[in-house]
Amino acid sequence: MTREQQRMLRELKVALPKLIKEEASKYKIKKKDYMLYFVKDELFFNCHITVSATDDTCYCSVREQIKPLWLDDIHWKLLGMESNSKQPVSLRAVGAFAIFGVNLYKERTEIKSWSIDELRDVVARYVEHFHKSIEEGTIDDFVNGLNDGNSLNPLRKAIYYIHEERYQEALDTIGEKRGNFINGSNDINESIRRYCKERLG
Repeated sequence: MTREQQRMLRELKVALPKLIKEEASKYKIKKKDYMLYFVKDELFFNCHITVSATDDTCYCSVREQIKPLWLDDIHWKLLGMESNSKQPVSLRAVGAFAIFGVNLYKERTEIKSWSIDELRDVVARYVEHFHKSIEEGTIDDFVNGLNDGNSLNPLRKAIYYIHEERYQEALDTIGEKRGNFINGSNDINESIRRYCKERLG
């Protein structure tokens, strides 16, 4: 990148949060940092928009995700963090112990002019798409996304099986591995094993 491109990228990064907020307000979508989020029918939707540069090319990227509220609720219960469920809903988007939802949509668009006006147009399109995803998204999108190869899927699947009271399938899913989340001495996978074995007798 040239020095001028570095300067323009800094300007775009400064402008991005304001552009996101302006577009989100049109649809009454909430914003936390660079994250947009919305709750509909026990489903939590979030959207992350970023601007970056590789060599001499500038990009604006978006990632939309979906998860049921019970995904975090069961996770927090198993970790002994039930009070998190009573915290502001934004914790499900940016909290350290929140589980990412499954991907609904991803895109990367080149910002050819490196200008705020072009970035505004891309952000407007992304937020409009997110609004449409909120209107059309269902629990089936989450369930179908559990097989997308993401490294968090064993945990998401196990919690889904617990929600469905399919405890043996939850045990089979996590196996004997250590968990991705640990609260003190409380390993999430060990908590899942203990919880499921108690219910299976």
